Amino acid sequence: MAKKKPTAKNAGIAKQRRNQLLRGQGNYTHGNDFLTGWVRSAGLLLAAAASERRPPGCKNFLSFYGPSAIVAATTAFEVFLNETLHEGLFINRTNELEELATRDSFIQKFRRLPALLTGGDPISSDDVELLHHVRNEIVHYYPRYIGTDSEVPEWLESLVQKDVLFTLKPKVTRDIGWTQKLRSYGLATWSGRTVVTAALQFADVIVTRVKDRSLGMLAFNVQNNAASLSTLMHSIP
Repeated sequence: MAKKKPTAKNAGIAKQRRNQLLRGQGNYTHGNDFLTGWVRSAGLLLAAAASERRPPGCKNFLSFYGPSAIVAATTAFEVFLNETLHEGLFINRTNELEELATRDSFIQKFRRLPALLTGGDPISSDDVELLHHVRNEIVHYYPRYIGTDSEVPEWLESLVQKDVLFTLKPKVTRDIGWTQKLRSYGLATWSGRTVVTAALQFADVIVTRVKDRSLGMLAFNVQNNAASLSTLMHSIP
């Protein structure tokens, strides 16, 4: 039996939303409060993680709230990317922006949106790419088997080099597994700092090079939210 071709009604939710974005019908309002809510949620989760009981004298530990904080912070940043893409399509719809919306790649939106909106160069960040892997590992979670190198993500070594993962003391011959390390408090705080840095990098390009008032307001809102999250992170251990 021939497979049915996807239609607007039976397409996946993500594809439906992309199609709605590209159709651009009806009225809309920006979700600045929606973005702010995500940022504040990430801050609350990071503060909750910081208040959890930890081993004496230990800066890193396993946190219940860490993975949720990572997801909230990364989602807040993608909300801003999507709002910026939406506004860009409204102001000056181009084939390049439509392609970006169709692909809906977090990394590509981060890299290419500033260039497409300003005519400048793409931006990049190895930390943002690494954070995206971590976020996907949490959101699309499945338990990982241990004992074989094939089950270890290739990008994990880059994360290990940053010394953000909780590790048992050297005298212990057997360390905890990678999935458990996703709860590392150090990983959560590194993720928060990465989002703040990337959001400010992205927003600075928009504020300084784009004359459109709506885009400028979006970027200014992100600068304020990123600054507040950064201040909160400096106030917690």
